[in-house]
Amino acid sequence: SHTLINIEQFQSSVSNNKGELKIALRYIEGKFYVSKDPNDIIDLGTQIIKINGNPIIEYFNSALNITPTEGNTYTSKVRVATILMMDFALYDIEDNAEGIILETAKGELIDYPVVKRSTNIEKVKSVVEWVWPMEGDSIVTVKVKSFNDGKDMRFYREVKRGFRKLKRSDYNHLVVDLRGN
Repeated sequence: SHTLINIEQFQSSVSNNKGELKIALRYIEGKFYVSKDPNDIIDLGTQIIKINGNPIIEYFNSALNITPTEGNTYTSKVRVATILMMDFALYDIEDNAEGIILETAKGELIDYPVVKRSTNIEKVKSVVEWVWPMEGDSIVTVKVKSFNDGKDMRFYREVKRGFRKLKRSDYNHLVVDLRGN
């Protein structure tokens, strides 16, 4: 159920050294599609087949190998691997690279920017993360990263806010994730 590396530390290290990609992909029937692009560079639903000339499935498989599994939750494992594969792609680039090249199924090459993390802004670390299901799912996950970090009031406020939203929603399943705690 656990992996030998700390995924949060890996992502933080990649973000600090290489930068971040603001694009999000979704895995559907063995293919990867753009599900979010706040930069409005690539149309939503565009299929991506390569990153920097490498088949995207190679990055996905690398991420899938380190993604922890709890029980028979292969769907969760795939979702986590889909997020992590972008970090694997960033890990492969030069530290000073300003972008990555995404190749679409239509053969278009898109230079997608890497956003460098500002060194003068300290990121406020949340100890509670609510993960709301995608369309068609009914399981809400609350990830409690620590019971010691942060201020008590902030912890309770984040938990209370999430439970209020859960109560108003139609979701009827909750998973409390204490991994990495």
